[in-house]
Amino acid sequence: MQYQDKKKLAYLAGLSILFGSVELFIPKILPFFRLGLANIPMLLALDLGFPSFMILALLKALGNSYIAGNIFSFFVLVSIAQSLSSAFIMFLANKTKFFSRYGISLLGALVSSIVQLAVASLYVGNSVFAFLPLMLIISFF
Repeated sequence: MQYQDKKKLAYLAGLSILFGSVELFIPKILPFFRLGLANIPMLLALDLGFPSFMILALLKALGNSYIAGNIFSFFVLVSIAQSLSSAFIMFLANKTKFFSRYGISLLGALVSSIVQLAVASLYVGNSVFAFLPLMLIISFF
């Protein structure tokens, strides 16, 4: 990894954690609803190489879990799984040159919602998938 990539990775990771911290102060309409401000740096990092992009997703998940105070809970597993899977899909979608940044963001939100519920279903059962339509509608906006 080149020096410029390391510098950009550190900057975007810090920005993602900052945006995630700000988001903690915004009242939530629903318990699982978040604006996804911490994902803005992910969209800015799509020109990084695959390893750097995935490291950024991991740093975003771990950093925001640490700031939120749930680094040693089940929620960090959900966060890591959804961050890495949505980052993977976003990176692939960007390589196709078929999707706009908005489309890439929507794909990331779609995968994130599905993976969150899939991991949560391991803990509480398949009934959590009843939330999927609502999560997808909210993610669209």
